[in-house]
Amino acid sequence: KLFEAGLITYHRTDSHEMAPEFVSEVREFAMRNKLSIPEIPATYKAGKNAQQGHECLRVTDINLSNPKLVGIEDSLQILAYQLIWRFTLESQLSDGQNELWKYE
Repeated sequence: KLFEAGLITYHRTDSHEMAPEFVSEVREFAMRNKLSIPEIPATYKAGKNAQQGHECLRVTDINLSNPKLVGIEDSLQILAYQLIWRFTLESQLSDGQNELWKYE
C-alpha cells in the first residue's frame, strides 16, 4: 500500500544503491536538522547474488516523516513507513547519530 501510494520505492528489492540525487536530499535534510553527516556520502555494497534491478527500498520524500499527514491511517503501515523513513535517514548519518533523531 505504501508503494502504491507513492510513499516508498519498490519494496521487492535487495539493492543497496540509492539514487545520488536522493542521497543529496537526505544529506540536506540532515544538515537542516543539525544532524551530523560524514564528509563523503555513505555507499553500501550489495552481496554477490543481489538482484540490482531496482533502487534500494527507501521513502520517496525524506521531508515526510509522518505518513498520517498524507492520510495513512493504518497503524502497521505507519510503523512500516516510519521504519523505512528512519533507515533512509540513518543510512547517510555519521556513526552514532541514530539515537538523536525523534519523529515529529
